[in-house]
Amino acid sequence: MALATSADTCGAVDPAETVRTAVFRLDPVPESAGRARRAARSVLTQWLLDPLVEDVDLVVSELVTNALLHTGDAGATEPIQLELDLREHRLTCRVIDSSPLPPLPEEAEDTAESGRGLILVEALAAEWDWEDLSDGKAVWAAFEI
Repeated sequence: MALATSADTCGAVDPAETVRTAVFRLDPVPESAGRARRAARSVLTQWLLDPLVEDVDLVVSELVTNALLHTGDAGATEPIQLELDLREHRLTCRVIDSSPLPPLPEEAEDTAESGRGLILVEALAAEWDWEDLSDGKAVWAAFEI
């Protein structure tokens, strides 16, 4: 798992204008969901965003797990990418994978063991969406600070 981080100011020295990013490349293996959670938790702690850690932890877990499920079926070897982006008063978590399939919230049965991930993302994040990329898709969730 590689990490690239940056912190830049956009003009003034106002902390609200600080832009921070962290990028993690994750192998398409089940252990990557746990690695992504630990990486996000570490970055949020460094960025003094402790109040968001629990919600972001769950959202990152769901988004990475979905990426693993949809790329694993196709035998993908391309890494999954987790991006954390802090701008002004908003943290965005973005997961990029090689599957072109859009994320679709499901109506899970009461006894189902899966199918509630995107419903959880929608409940915890201020907003979420996805974008079609030339070589896959990106699913993102944003949190207000």
